[in-house]
Amino acid sequence: MNSFQYMNYTFRPHGNIIGKDNDTRFQRLSWTINEHEALLRTEDGYNYEEFYKKAEAENSAVDIYYVAAKDAYYVPAGGFMGRINVAEMKKYIRLV
Repeated sequence: MNSFQYMNYTFRPHGNIIGKDNDTRFQRLSWTINEHEALLRTEDGYNYEEFYKKAEAENSAVDIYYVAAKDAYYVPAGGFMGRINVAEMKKYIRLV
């Protein structure tokens, strides 16, 4: 998988959450996303569909991305790109 640029940030694919389907995967992620430490919001011009089209074009669509500029992991959600604590999350769910 390749890193790619979106809104002046470089996103490096980190991994996917194990789940039976997309709904299960999102539910497993949703309780760990920190909306208060968002990297980008819709007010900044962030667009979930546009982000995923860019990721898929680069063959890099995953659940969690690493952003070196912030030294943090982020998850794209509907209205924002929320920060996630991967170490804490790994205590409860498996990342592949």
